[in-house]
Amino acid sequence: MIRVLEMRQGAAGPLHFNDQQLLVQGRADFVQGLSAQLFEAAGDAPLVLQSTENVTVRASSGLVDGPASTLTLTEESVSIDTPRFAVGGGGKTFLSADEAAVVITANQLRVSAGSGMSVQGSVQTSQLTNAVGGGLSLTSPGQRLTITAEKALGIHSEDETMTFSALLGININSQAAITLAGGDIQIPDLPAPATDAAYALCVCANSGRLYRVPGATTCSTAAAAMCA
Repeated sequence: MIRVLEMRQGAAGPLHFNDQQLLVQGRADFVQGLSAQLFEAAGDAPLVLQSTENVTVRASSGLVDGPASTLTLTEESVSIDTPRFAVGGGGKTFLSADEAAVVITANQLRVSAGSGMSVQGSVQTSQLTNAVGGGLSLTSPGQRLTITAEKALGIHSEDETMTFSALLGININSQAAITLAGGDIQIPDLPAPATDAAYALCVCANSGRLYRVPGATTCSTAAAAMCA
């Protein structure tokens, strides 16, 4: 049903139609909805979809329980309900998301939030670097922070110092060798059974714990007390 004030051949008010298209020149209200294969703007004018309520764009297979994708615009949000979401350009996909995984294939992922990025679960990556001019901080408030690698693990700082801190302890385990290389390696506040001007650095054979002893004392002499 069409309600207009003017009817003429091939037109009804702002609606102009033929067997190929329907042209709207002006404002038209479609109370019962409008179904079409293609919506496009006339000439160089922009295409505007406006509603006093929500705007919903939906594509489906036509089946009752078939797959469907819905884009809903409200006054406060834009929501997408789809089995798979993808963002790309030039024939390439930069980001895709479905129930199984979220995949980012861009050359670089940059997080510019001042408070950093919070991840629930694990993060697997071949390289983790900080922004130019900034620092890199890995923290785990109230939980354990674990960094593992199947083959080799390298942590390197070119210009500044590197700091590892923990409330209770730091454990470094390896089935092979652990190498600490530097012009000046400092391990302050190591436990010592006595006070002296010169010390020797010792390691417990059973636990790998480091401790220091006065220069005049051998490691084996203090092992019974320090490695118990």
